Order: sequence, then structure tokens, then C-alpha cells
Amino acid sequence: MYRYVLGGAQYIGLVRDATSRAKAEGPLTLRLPAAAHVYDCRAGRYLGQLGEMTLDTAPADAAFLCLLPYHPEAMRALAKLERGVLHVSANLAGVSAATDHVFRLEITPPGAAEPSLREALARRGMHELLTITGESP
Repeated sequence: MYRYVLGGAQYIGLVRDATSRAKAEGPLTLRLPAAAHVYDCRAGRYLGQLGEMTLDTAPADAAFLCLLPYHPEAMRALAKLERGVLHVSANLAGVSAATDHVFRLEITPPGAAEPSLREALARRGMHELLTITGESP
């Protein structure tokens, strides 16, 4: 088990042994010191506000969880196009004391078959300005 703390967020990585012994042990129950909003980072899924959870991680596999003291329900974004340059600012809606996050933006330009993917560091849940030109990242 690995633990990393970033502001109010805790990240927990669990790596299951690759031996047959791990399979015989069965699911793992994880008891948290306090209830938290838990996210499965690998599946991109909210698991709920939990104080305890049971994980059935296969041998030689891993789980990666994020524990937050709040539940961000939305992200607000404002985009403005000026002279072929897109300016985007974004923040978590309804969260007063957010920790750092990474926002993933998918922007599909007119006529493009696939979106352009960008990731931006959002200190305290806010990203002031991301500038995107017509060039590839």
C-alpha cells in the first residue's frame, strides 16, 4: 500500500501480490480513519462517501483511490475565442476549499474527427487560463 497526501486529498495505491496466496486471501477491506468521498482513479468513478470499503483486486493488479473531504459535483468553464486562439478558464463549482486537481479538457475543433486532449493543473481547484492555438500539443 502506498499513500500520498496533496492538500486535503489523499491518494492510496494498493498493489496485490502476484502469487496464488493473494487469490486465496480474497477481497481486501480497507477501513479509513474518517469518512471521505472516494474515487476509483483507474475507472474514473465516484464510489461514494465511505468510511470502509471492500476491494476485490486480482493478483498482480492494483487499485488507485483518491479520498477527498468534499464531493465536487461540477466544473465551471468559460471559453473565449480570439483571433484563432482559444482561452479557457475553469474551476470546481460549489467547493470553497479545494485542493489541487488536474482538469482534463477535450476540445473538438470544427471539422476534426477526434478531440484535442489537454490536461491543466488547477491549483486549489481553479485554473485561470489555458491558451490553445490551432497547433497540435
